[in-house]
Amino acid sequence: MRMNLTDELVRRLKPAPRGRRYEVVDNIVAGLLVRVSTSALGKITKSFLVRARIPGNADFSKRKATTDPTRVNPTRRSLGLAGRVTVEQARAAARRHFELISQGRDPAFNWTARAATPARGRPPSLNCATPRVVSQRSRSVTVARQAAT
Repeated sequence: MRMNLTDELVRRLKPAPRGRRYEVVDNIVAGLLVRVSTSALGKITKSFLVRARIPGNADFSKRKATTDPTRVNPTRRSLGLAGRVTVEQARAAARRHFELISQGRDPAFNWTARAATPARGRPPSLNCATPRVVSQRSRSVTVARQAAT
């Protein structure tokens, strides 16, 4: 089903039958879609996805991997949950995805690299601080031992 997606329209999409899902494609940005799914327990999820053919993905339809861009199966990549992400934000993210794909790059690598860098204003994680703390403590213990002798 194709529609001009709006936040109100996404909010009003009917839930899928239990254990099923359906997708609504955006008319404005081709490849952007909303997936509405309902789990077997009845939890309703609406999420934005990008459907695209990404160069370098493996094509397992013939039981062997290939990097031939003419034989690449389309993939779906999640952009976020509806409600947390607006339609305009999803469209902007989809456009960025397609721009990276047109350059021959996989957008997933861009997201993982961004997730690995610490955000500004957030304290560094324990993994980042541990070597520095250990070296500072060992240095202070060494200085204290030297002073005591």
